[in-house]
Amino acid sequence: MVYQLYKEIFSRKSLILILSLTLMLLCIPNVKADGLSNQSVKVASDISVSLYDVESMKNETGQIFAFTLEFKNNSSSSLPLIDYWARIKGKSNKSYVTKLIEADKTKQIVPSKGTTYLTYYTNAEASASLNDFQINIIKWDFSVSSYERVIGTLSAKDYKITPYKRSKEILIDSNKLNVLISNYIMYRDQEYGYINFDMAIRNLSSKSINLDNLKFQASVGGKSYTITPSYETLTLKGNERKSLTLGVSIPVEALSKELIINGYIDPSEGEFGIPKFSIQLLNLVDTPAVDINTAKIVRINDTSIAFQSDKSTVKTNNNKTELETKITLENKSTFPVAIPDVKYYLKTKEGYLYPLNLAKEEEAGNLLPNIKKEISLVGLIPDSKSLSNSQIVVMQEKDSYRNFLANFKLALGASTGPTTNPTASTTYEGLKIEQISSQRTPNDLMDLVVAEFKVTNTSSTAKSKLDLSGQFVLDGVALPATMTKVYNVDPILALSPNQSYRMLVYTQIPYTQTVNKLGFKMIDNEKESDVHTFTVDNLRNAQLLASNQKYEIDSAGKRADVKLLNSYMYEGGQTNLFYAELEYTNKERRTIVPGELKGYITNKDDEIIDLNFAKYEQRLLPSGKLVLSAWAVIPKNFEQEQLEFYFGESLALAETEIEAVLNPVYTRHVFTDRQPTNSFEKLPFSQYDVSLRYITAVPAISDGFIADSIELSFEYDVEIRENASAYSDEHSILVEFVDPNVPAISFSKEFTINKDKTEATETTDSNLLLGKNKEMKFMYTNDLLRNRFINQYTLNIYDVYKGHKRLIATKQLTFNEIVK
Repeated sequence: MVYQLYKEIFSRKSLILILSLTLMLLCIPNVKADGLSNQSVKVASDISVSLYDVESMKNETGQIFAFTLEFKNNSSSSLPLIDYWARIKGKSNKSYVTKLIEADKTKQIVPSKGTTYLTYYTNAEASASLNDFQINIIKWDFSVSSYERVIGTLSAKDYKITPYKRSKEILIDSNKLNVLISNYIMYRDQEYGYINFDMAIRNLSSKSINLDNLKFQASVGGKSYTITPSYETLTLKGNERKSLTLGVSIPVEALSKELIINGYIDPSEGEFGIPKFSIQLLNLVDTPAVDINTAKIVRINDTSIAFQSDKSTVKTNNNKTELETKITLENKSTFPVAIPDVKYYLKTKEGYLYPLNLAKEEEAGNLLPNIKKEISLVGLIPDSKSLSNSQIVVMQEKDSYRNFLANFKLALGASTGPTTNPTASTTYEGLKIEQISSQRTPNDLMDLVVAEFKVTNTSSTAKSKLDLSGQFVLDGVALPATMTKVYNVDPILALSPNQSYRMLVYTQIPYTQTVNKLGFKMIDNEKESDVHTFTVDNLRNAQLLASNQKYEIDSAGKRADVKLLNSYMYEGGQTNLFYAELEYTNKERRTIVPGELKGYITNKDDEIIDLNFAKYEQRLLPSGKLVLSAWAVIPKNFEQEQLEFYFGESLALAETEIEAVLNPVYTRHVFTDRQPTNSFEKLPFSQYDVSLRYITAVPAISDGFIADSIELSFEYDVEIRENASAYSDEHSILVEFVDPNVPAISFSKEFTINKDKTEATETTDSNLLLGKNKEMKFMYTNDLLRNRFINQYTLNIYDVYKGHKRLIATKQLTFNEIVK
């Protein structure tokens, strides 16, 4: 009878429909509930409700506030929860839509002599302050006009966030747990601070709990960053304690601000998450590097491994400087583990990272318990000067994510004393003339020798530009002056005080010509007098580019940054294709058409193949970004070991057809093992993410009698990736069906992403349309399919570019079944 009365009342008030528990979850960070336990509201005789915890966190739509209520029943009878509700109130008594979390919807009573927890939450504006919030405890009372009576209020004003190194009690699925962040390590480069937090979590309950849906994020400066834990799955037995590592990358400019670590429960599909704790850290500082021969214990995938560095050596080979160092690993666990999949870098004082790789592949293997294993690392570095105040850094990497593990001081032992590439300068007529660089780059069957100079007016008055020329001196032999050409990079007529311009002098020499020492004798043409002879030992091809370093274009009117994003090898029938993506950022204060780049790849056999750079004619806004494609078709037998990628700003010199690379850089690319994913969700194609679902392969009939065909259908989404840059050109998507038992039964179809077509204009099945929940189907006919039973098949997804393809996803599926 009472239930029927409730039902009739609910049908009259939409507000009370919320009480029927058709609610959602939401995602939050938190704040510690220090001082809240003293607040309580009497519900009935020997029954009270208090505020166990309160949490808040900003999200994309505003800010989430969550209140966890603790109902204590010391009476001899149970308390029905259907009689009670709660409402979250903000500043000036503003009411917010209040919801109950999904996990608490099934709780109906507070048992006698027992305790029950309920968590309510609301989505509020981003500017709201937790201390202004409170929660009203409501009892349904049908003797009043509003059918509800406020029996008490609990306030969040006493809330204090949990500080670093203090434990916090939380509640997950009726299990109480204790969390503590006890330590962190951090180092920074030019762009990011890489932080690892040591966190302990203890199950205070007697029953086991799975915490795979416990997620973490860092909040700083109003923005959130995903935190990656050191484990893939996490289960705690009753009263068990485990140590975790949490890694995150934060932009350098935000490191001086307050950082909050948020823990929250990841929701089921279509819902929001619920925050469980927040821990505050202030004044983050870089972790000092560990001394050589001193062990640093690191937790990786639930194992403890001690890293220890030894002295390093430097040597030169073919005009390149190479660092070799040794690392000792020791497995501190009680069972064998694989040598960890980590990356090693030389980090310079500027924050640049230069990769160090295993000297021998056979050094990979297992680590036995408490037995040390020494590995050798080698890598290219710019020169010995870069070793000043440098460190050896250990990282875990996955896709674009980097997780900092340890850093060690660099100490040099024996060294061959690499030669350097000194710059030279002179002062002439109130102008400072500096030789910035000298390079030798291939140019068809000839090599181009280029010296770059910077001329600066150091006087207090304006100066006219000098009329300069000269001649190159190769190993003491002067080349004819007629072989030298001059090119002024910056279009400047006169020099104001402190203003500079750049000039190139260049000549061509046979690619077979060896050069050990380069000189340039500079001449003032107007006065017909010598200015200075610049000499460079060890002429180098290009400047080594660090893995996190941007190439800077400093030409007036074309200023830009270029960052190498990815490089891949695509496969074709007769050839392969080298492919690289470079992010081009306009640094001018006006719109520009991106400047042209030029480059080539070379291998350990000194084979050289020129690169093609995609053209992009549209103008870029200031700070606008563009992803440029660079590619080269290469023979199948082209040696890929020690493959090096050279590129730089392209300059057309004078009226000739010669193109020079201004300030070229290079990086050595070892194509990492990029295994195809086993998921068809959000596969990247240029600026799009493509998802496939509801995949079905079923038999079909082409002649009306016997099944001789396969119809493949799927539902798909094509979405523009958030904050994605424009791309210079597009890629295709290849969907391939393969019968693993009969290779002859395989077929594929290539699709392009057609963002301009709509449903009304779709006339071909070769386009994937921009949008969600689109459908695609196509059919394949083969007489081999007659009377053939297919059980399993493989579906492959390829990225296709210039007639070559790269496998990015593969999955084994069941024929004649829908795969979600």
